[in-house]
Amino acid sequence: MPEPTADMDILFVAINVTVAALLVLWAVKLAGLSLPEVGLSRDTLGRSLLLGALVGLTAPAIAFGLFHWPLFRQQDWWAELGMTFPTLLYRLAIRIPLGTAAFEEVAFRGVLFGLFLREGTGKAIWLSSALFGIYHIGLIVRVFDSSNIVLMQMPFAAMVAAGVAVAAIWGLVFALVRQRSSNVAGSIVTHWMAYASANVLAFIFG
Repeated sequence: MPEPTADMDILFVAINVTVAALLVLWAVKLAGLSLPEVGLSRDTLGRSLLLGALVGLTAPAIAFGLFHWPLFRQQDWWAELGMTFPTLLYRLAIRIPLGTAAFEEVAFRGVLFGLFLREGTGKAIWLSSALFGIYHIGLIVRVFDSSNIVLMQMPFAAMVAAGVAVAAIWGLVFALVRQRSSNVAGSIVTHWMAYASANVLAFIFG
């Protein structure tokens, strides 16, 4: 899904939240999944939130390390983000948790995971993670195409493939949190903390 312009961002968030709700409705009413199978059980909510937060605590350290890696610090694209403090607050409080983390986790670690779970836990984890990486191809292409990033003189296609692999690895982390806690709440928290950490550091170092 393409990134929205600033004036359309609230609409983007509203659409994503609506789509997530419709996906859950479809999964329960038409696909025959139960709410626990979609990862929406109150019984496991507290445990899931705790696990998600604990795993998410590693995100700032990972993001900080990447921002100080010469491969990235030599590029100009962080500064090109031009993120203001009000924009950062909006992204941390609304855009990331609702428009990105909740939407993607409900779709991939909720509905898709629940459907694949019928074929086994392993398939649910690996297939949802692979599809999560593939889903980000468009975003990865736009980021690389509109920035000055050159990763060790890699061909553009190889750069995109590497980006997809990284997205799939994050998807694997989120899937494991979801699987271990039997709830998407934890993966939403981990996803939010990971994305929020990158935004905070982009604001600080940009």
